[in-house]
Amino acid sequence: MKLWKVTVNNWGWSNARTYYFKDKAEAKKFSSKYPASDGVEYAGNFTVKNAKRLLLEDDED
Repeated sequence: MKLWKVTVNNWGWSNARTYYFKDKAEAKKFSSKYPASDGVEYAGNFTVKNAKRLLLEDDED
C-alpha cells in the first residue's frame, strides 16, 4: 500500500511529528494547514499491516 507523509514541526524541531496518508491530495491539504511542515513526500510502499499501523497511530492523537 502506497503512503504519503507530512512532517510537522509544531513546537520546534525537537517535537516533529510525521503523519501518514493514503492519498497525496489529502496529504497536501493537511500540509497546507501547517506552515511549519516539510511538505508532502512519498513515504514508500508498505504491507497492508504496516500501513494500517502507521495510519492508526495518527488517529490516536
